[in-house]
Amino acid sequence: MKKIFLLFVITLLPGCAVESINRNIVHQDPYRMQDKESKSISFSKVTNALQDKQIIGKFYGGLFCILKDALRWNPRGEMIAKLDNVVRKKLEDNGYRLLGKAFSPFNEEFSQQAELLLGGTIKGANSNACYSVQGAKGELALKIEWQIYDTKSKQVVMTLETEGMSKASEFNSSGDGVLVDNAFAMATDNLLADEKFIQLLKKAPATQQKQ
Repeated sequence: MKKIFLLFVITLLPGCAVESINRNIVHQDPYRMQDKESKSISFSKVTNALQDKQIIGKFYGGLFCILKDALRWNPRGEMIAKLDNVVRKKLEDNGYRLLGKAFSPFNEEFSQQAELLLGGTIKGANSNACYSVQGAKGELALKIEWQIYDTKSKQVVMTLETEGMSKASEFNSSGDGVLVDNAFAMATDNLLADEKFIQLLKKAPATQQKQ
């Protein structure tokens, strides 16, 4: 009987590993703005440009993570909506002159007062993930397109793309939401580390402003 059980376990072992997506996205440290160095900025929202049910990787299922099918993008409204506050908190924590705070009910009002508006769009996703009664684990990479709108000239003055990635080697009871949050947070950090973004957000020197 023991031999039969061992054979059964050995048979299952090859299916226990979630294949890596083989991405190596470097996490950059955000630039920290000094006091009164930043132009005023307000964050608009995160939107999703990926098609519903678009294949983004491989789906594994059960405690042994057996390969089941293709993994499809299934964005939930609340999952996308809460990413807005990830950006606001990152801006605030790194010294940017943010108008409108995380979880504020008046962010639309603040956006009318800011010099610049920032918005993000999910343009790409790649993930292999395993789902079971214990939650989810795996890897996820996101590509985000950022647009910065100048409220004075009334036009988009900069478009940038950054990527972020997250890994979970153990099942998380919160599900794949943690993978999305962490990958998006890295993409936001990489935006705040981008030299073009930093220079756009910096105020002109006082002598230059007077001219």
